[in-house]
Amino acid sequence: MKYLFLSLLLCWVVPVQAQIHNPSQRFLEAGGGLADGTRTGKRDNAGRWLKVGFGKYGKKEGVWQGALLLQEKFYQLEQGGLLSVRQYALDTSFTPKWIRSAGKQFYLSPAVGVLLGYEAAKDKLFFPAGDRGFSKWFVGFSGGLSGEWNFSNSLAGLGYARATLLPSSRVQPFHFHYGIALRFNFFGQ
Repeated sequence: MKYLFLSLLLCWVVPVQAQIHNPSQRFLEAGGGLADGTRTGKRDNAGRWLKVGFGKYGKKEGVWQGALLLQEKFYQLEQGGLLSVRQYALDTSFTPKWIRSAGKQFYLSPAVGVLLGYEAAKDKLFFPAGDRGFSKWFVGFSGGLSGEWNFSNSLAGLGYARATLLPSSRVQPFHFHYGIALRFNFFGQ
């Protein structure tokens, strides 16, 4: 038991060079978080988002990614009740290498992207009888920071802080997202 503990301790103490962010290496990423505040549940101005994406590392350790993004946000209505607005988007982004630890264990990088999506709101209290609510296509942009901590060659944890600008949104043109994700790396050419 003593030797097992010492072996595990050495794994944490001895620096290693991670085989991650290699050119053409691919990954699957899944994450989620909160939008526009720290409130959860069905409350005014509370929101949440989920993201599932695939990506590839570039020649200079940058990240190219395509993802499906789902956001749900609640708004208080003047006549009482909450309006639920859902946004579905295809999120394409690029994250260049900015700050990296010596052993490739930690990355802090800016991320920029373009979103193409669809938003819909349907609520029986808000819309008159027979009205189906509203839905609209939108185009938007995103930017922010992501921190990546590589646990192993095949698993990384990420933290997000990003802003999205949706100028054609019918409800709210600006959102702030923060959350966490897991990235599963696999090798492929």
